[in-house]
Amino acid sequence: MMMQDLKTCKEIATSISKHADEGHVVVIASSDFTHYEPHDVATKNDELAIDAITRLDSSKLNALGETDQVSMCGYGPITTLMEVAKSKSRVKPQFLAYHTSGEITGEKDSVVGYASLLFSR
Repeated sequence: MMMQDLKTCKEIATSISKHADEGHVVVIASSDFTHYEPHDVATKNDELAIDAITRLDSSKLNALGETDQVSMCGYGPITTLMEVAKSKSRVKPQFLAYHTSGEITGEKDSVVGYASLLFSR
């Protein structure tokens, strides 16, 4: 998603939400979280992003991405998904898991973070 600003995310979310009212719709957003930071930095920064997502604070997540406080490349699609969820009163995010590549490889000076969250009724 090239334009990841909050205004664009909200516009896309409005369109998705309008069409989602026509039937059963699954919306998927995907992104790595932190890229190539030390494990401790990645987990700290990714915790900020995960907290914003679970609180449906799309403004906070978008700000974290735009200021590069988190180096997640797809904060825009996730912000858009959060806006869709907010438009559907019973859709709530649920944190499932978080890990870094360093937990697998043992190399923790430069990791990529991965989180899994589910938005459902």
